[in-house]
Amino acid sequence: MITEEERSEKDFQPSLNDEHTEEIQETEIAEVDYASFEKADFAKLLKDLSQEGNVQNADRVSRQVRPFIDELREKEKQEALSRFLENGGKQEDFEMRADDHDLMIDGSYKVIRDKKTRLNRDQEEQRQSNLAKKEVILVRLREVVEREDAAGSFQDFKKLQDEWRSVGAVPVAYVKPLWASYHALVDRFFDNRNIYFELLELDRRKNLETKIELCAKAEKLLHLNSLNEALREINELHNEWRHVGPVPKDDKDTVWSRFKAASDFIYQRRDLHVRELSVKLKQNLKEKQELIAKLEPLVVLDSAMIRDWNARSQEILEIQKQWMAIGPVERSKTKDINKKFWQLFKGFFNRKGQFFKAMDAERQSNLEKKRALVAQANELKEQENFEQTADQIKQLQKEWKEIGPVPEKYRVKIYDEFRAACDHFFNRRREIHEQNDKAQEENLKAKLEICEQLSALKGADAVDQFKSLVAQFGSAGHVPRNKMNQVRARFEEAIAAFTASIPETNGLRDRLVLEVNLAGMKGDPDSGKRIYQQEQQLRKKIQQSENDLAVLKNNLEFFARSKNADQVRADFQVKIDQASAEVTRLKAQLKVLRAATAPA
Repeated sequence: MITEEERSEKDFQPSLNDEHTEEIQETEIAEVDYASFEKADFAKLLKDLSQEGNVQNADRVSRQVRPFIDELREKEKQEALSRFLENGGKQEDFEMRADDHDLMIDGSYKVIRDKKTRLNRDQEEQRQSNLAKKEVILVRLREVVEREDAAGSFQDFKKLQDEWRSVGAVPVAYVKPLWASYHALVDRFFDNRNIYFELLELDRRKNLETKIELCAKAEKLLHLNSLNEALREINELHNEWRHVGPVPKDDKDTVWSRFKAASDFIYQRRDLHVRELSVKLKQNLKEKQELIAKLEPLVVLDSAMIRDWNARSQEILEIQKQWMAIGPVERSKTKDINKKFWQLFKGFFNRKGQFFKAMDAERQSNLEKKRALVAQANELKEQENFEQTADQIKQLQKEWKEIGPVPEKYRVKIYDEFRAACDHFFNRRREIHEQNDKAQEENLKAKLEICEQLSALKGADAVDQFKSLVAQFGSAGHVPRNKMNQVRARFEEAIAAFTASIPETNGLRDRLVLEVNLAGMKGDPDSGKRIYQQEQQLRKKIQQSENDLAVLKNNLEFFARSKNADQVRADFQVKIDQASAEVTRLKAQLKVLRAATAPA
């Protein structure tokens, strides 16, 4: 027999309070380690989500992975910007182009958003439709409750109950008023009819069977590896449980305890995961804060050396890799921690970009300087004055080394052009020198032969032949540098031997010696200067000798009145004759010198 207490139990009373249910539905579980995903993985994941039927799950997961995708995109952008700047690009010209993965990701996001929008619209429309249906059911139910035909009205009542249960959710604002009206009518119906007790008992037995089945389904969830799936399934079971009516009082606590035990196990798994996740998020925050502390002193660099900037860039990029390897932090801390890190990171590479921009201007200036040196080298490479030109080109090479680097894309080309011009000149000089070396060996042989011929000459009768051989020696050309002293010594030896065979009378020996000396001077690069110096020395000696001669003549008149006038006059006359002969000799040498230097 069912008691009055049982009679007062509300039909379809929810087993879980609304607050607990709301908590379950809004709990998010980050079970998948999205930090290890590449962009291709996210593109496939979102494409699959956009094609599945569970729009709610697709929307939840898409929002969950959004921060990870944004970080990957920012990383790619910064890496691309760094490469662009290192290759000489300007930051204001940089443009990040979307790849196929980006297009797939953005397209999938749009599909998911559109589906979610349609779902929300459809759900709201459905809730409004359900509201209208339930309001109609309440009107009909009130009519049934107020009828006096208990036997006939019960079938209509059960039919309306089934219709009520089949109608889905309504707008939240109308849930409590509708359920209050419905329960009031149900209570009135069973209170007004004695058959209530039997029918209610039967109904509660059916409800018990249904709830036992729900318990079995909940217990199967205990063996699922996926916590997210288990939570989704248990929430759906709770939704079904709320829509099942009451059970017999004796079984109420037992069946609820069984269902709650399975639910609690899953929720405990969730709570444990959330706690572990909280610890991990805090640890991630600590590690990211440590990286920021490590990064702060590195972003400040005052150097004019490219290698310093590149080395520092590698250090900072390594820290970035470590940053990206660390998992997420608490959502409330994510924005601030990411902002601080990326401000430091971007600030450094902005300053690096400014450095390279200034360096590019300097390198462009260096390029123009080196182009000018290339032009000068090309002008000099065909010159015949090898010694002077070699000094000029060596000076250009020295200036080249003092000029700093040029833009990388011109470095090899401009150097090759300069080197080609220099090599062209020095190769020409080497070829000429090699030719000269061969000719000099021939000249050496000829001059040694001339020296042998000179050594065989004797006496004044051979003067003409002597002069001819001396002229041949002078015109024979240069000899190897390491043989010059040897040949010169042999020549002077032959000259000395011949001139020694010539009498000193008539100044012939002196003239021959002078002519030989002049012939030797003509082969000297500084011959003009040396001959001029020789002429000036002769003129100076002549002037001095003439001055001495004049003094002697004046002194001769002075000493002529002395007691020993005859002896003094005779001594002075000897001196006068000697001085006069010296003047004559020197003038003869000057005449020979002037004749040798006169134009042909």
